Amino acid sequence: DLADIWPWCFVISAQRRFPPYEFQYQGDRFATYSSLYTGGERDTITDSTLMDKALEGLPEVIAGCKPICIEEEVPLFDRRRLLMRAGLFPLSDDGARVNFVIGAANGKVVEPPR
Repeated sequence: DLADIWPWCFVISAQRRFPPYEFQYQGDRFATYSSLYTGGERDTITDSTLMDKALEGLPEVIAGCKPICIEEEVPLFDRRRLLMRAGLFPLSDDGARVNFVIGAANGKVVEPPR
């Protein structure tokens, strides 16, 4: 049901091909990715968030006018890992130029092995 997955979805204008992107819609569950930072130990925290990771393929989707799916295991700053999945899908009103990209992303945080 679309209502169940809509909080994990987002819509981005394709006018910008590089960050910062112009979000037309950002579901509240997807927005939580903006506060999870990737990296190894606390002293190697990157300025990249999981939202950034989910959007890495956006230029490819816009340029190629084709959808992509991303499945990765991403290290978090606190040694946990995120098993994430994202899909990015181009939307076009003329079939030639991408106007918007609709996507969805979610994940599951797993504890480090003991």
